[in-house]
Amino acid sequence: MVIARNWWLAVAVGMLCITPLVINWMVEGSPRIYGQLREALIVLAAFTAPSVFTFASQLAKQDPVEGVLYASLPILLWASFFLRETGAGISLVAFTVLAIGANVLLPEHAVPIWITAAHIVAFGLISLVTASAHSELERAISARARQRELESLAYTDMLTGLPNRNWLLETLQKAMIAWQVHRTPFALLMIDLDDFKPVNDQFGHRAGDEVLRIIGERLKSICKKDDLIARFGGDEFVAVLGTDDTATAQSIADRILFAIRQPISVKLRETEVNSLQIGASIGIAHSQCGANTVDALLNQADIASYQAKQAGGARVIAA
Repeated sequence: MVIARNWWLAVAVGMLCITPLVINWMVEGSPRIYGQLREALIVLAAFTAPSVFTFASQLAKQDPVEGVLYASLPILLWASFFLRETGAGISLVAFTVLAIGANVLLPEHAVPIWITAAHIVAFGLISLVTASAHSELERAISARARQRELESLAYTDMLTGLPNRNWLLETLQKAMIAWQVHRTPFALLMIDLDDFKPVNDQFGHRAGDEVLRIIGERLKSICKKDDLIARFGGDEFVAVLGTDDTATAQSIADRILFAIRQPISVKLRETEVNSLQIGASIGIAHSQCGANTVDALLNQADIASYQAKQAGGARVIAA
């Protein structure tokens, strides 16, 4: 009857309550808790406290209807955060029915209808905008997380977790520019494992994969944090070192060679563990060796690595 006498209130209720509720229910489905249930209940308890205090305060002033209006806002906000648009729509409908019902049932404490309508409009906008903004923020965070995951897949070797060829080439390009502009020296080590194919042939690719992972961990433990260790492909690794000269790079390469030579324990079956031992042929190319491009530097290191392998492997040769 109140709404019948005030048709504009019926329009406001329909636009702010019923329409968003129907649309969001159709799009999002029935309301559900977003996030952890325990967290939602804790926040609900925290939001209920000011609601109870507000209602009690207004009740003491003989204003129970206003108490209902003001005490509902924290609950509406909670629904906006944890139940999103659909939950906010349901809560808003419940708030509207409660507000109008309080006016009807308690006429001696009723507030003017335009004040009730103003509360419905204001609280409705606050709750729906809050729910929508929270959803948009979560979608943006999820999209950013997916983008970072895709970037990680594009720049990370899935087997070893090391940077892959794409990351390596970008790093080398930056290092080459720094060398040409600021004369910041660096060295490139091409690490080609010796006798790795027999590991796959004799013990299977699972054992070969485990060997590559262990080798990657050993390389990371030797090089400095600012150095780059990447898997170039197959059984080849590349190290980019911030060294001043070839002699320093040679010393690090010798340590890498020693680490790779250490026995590797590989679990072949549930109870069988085999100790494998492989070597490496390492080629060094330093920025001071005259290469003006990344491809030229890689070619120098690759030739040096090939020469080391041709000489019997298990050694280091500098370009």
